[in-house]
Amino acid sequence: QHIDRVEAENRRLLESRKQDQLALERAAGRLEILTSENDRLREARDQSRAWAAAWKRAARRYRNWRAWWENRAWEELQARATLIIQQGKREVLLESALRGLLNCSAYREFGHCGQCEQRAHHALKGADHD
Repeated sequence: QHIDRVEAENRRLLESRKQDQLALERAAGRLEILTSENDRLREARDQSRAWAAAWKRAARRYRNWRAWWENRAWEELQARATLIIQQGKREVLLESALRGLLNCSAYREFGHCGQCEQRAHHALKGADHD
């Protein structure tokens, strides 16, 4: 009777050990699944961060390029406006000098007037050198 009880206890312990072993194997399988899922999520997070950093760099490059382009366009516009203004001033000076020369009574009568010719000469010289 004592031997039967010991054998029954051994069978129960053996069965319990088998159940524990199965539970341990299932837990190890779940742990492996969770570990691989964690690794996959970590890789996805790292890739997401890399994409975000690449987008930030691209956006910064675009903003820098756009600012450079707008600044360049503005400088070209200012240069063109300055050139137009200078040409306008030259035209006004030349026109004024020629009008003065044509309206000069001494120039009409004698064919020359030192003061008007000097003014016209300075206007032409300014047109060449401005």
